[in-house]
Amino acid sequence: MILDSLGRVDGRYFLSCVPSSVSVTACRSSLGQFWSQLGRAVVDVSVVFTGITHDNAQGYALTPERGGVLRVQLQSTIGTNTIEPAASLTKWRTQLAVSRSVIVAGSKERDDLDDNRIVHTRINEYDFTLDQPSKVRVVVPVLSHILYESPLESQFWQVYESQSKKLIFQGDAWPKQSSMVVPRGQYVIRLQLRHDAMSVLDRMKDLAIVLERPLEKSIVLGAYVDGAAALVTPDDNFLTDQSPTSSTTVRASKFGVAKFRPGHRTVVFF
Repeated sequence: MILDSLGRVDGRYFLSCVPSSVSVTACRSSLGQFWSQLGRAVVDVSVVFTGITHDNAQGYALTPERGGVLRVQLQSTIGTNTIEPAASLTKWRTQLAVSRSVIVAGSKERDDLDDNRIVHTRINEYDFTLDQPSKVRVVVPVLSHILYESPLESQFWQVYESQSKKLIFQGDAWPKQSSMVVPRGQYVIRLQLRHDAMSVLDRMKDLAIVLERPLEKSIVLGAYVDGAAALVTPDDNFLTDQSPTSSTTVRASKFGVAKFRPGHRTVVFF
């Protein structure tokens, strides 16, 4: 479970948690007294279960291939729920293709495992340019957030200046712990992947990665009941250029507040 929010309303504290994945079917919670508070305490606890799930556990991205429209399917799984869908764009993700790639064969003196397997290294390099200083995060989609379950022996990446070869920063499987504000300029990401099978490393020669940068200002998206309205109305400001008839039609297609019974499904377009 992931702690979603902690707050206080009308003198009462509330704690909201959401499942870490759609496959979570059990929940265990613990309530304890803060370490600096001595003595006993009496608490009044109530638990309310609600459930709205969506159809993508990995999250969503707005891409040109989808025509700039995002489709999200929602389902009420537990109890009756009232929703008012909202979405905003907070990150800019750029997919980087491999610029150069090479395999470095392991040596028996350095890379020999206990069972006589030798680990080899695939090195992929990715070029990118920043037109202005920006906070940068490197994400390897198929390998991020995987450690002991990783199919590879290890993974590691480093960001260098293209000309001076100066090391800027580095990271591994946890992109959220490895980000840095990088000055404008030209850079190279050097990704190292290790495995004992050359055939596995051969399939990594075209592995794309993602360069993630935060937007200076979040872009709020409108929620609509059909894809056509989302396609022709990217934001509320667009309505000012429409005729009264057209504006009324678009507003009627907006997704407002809705109440879901258990098992009910609906689709929202942003």
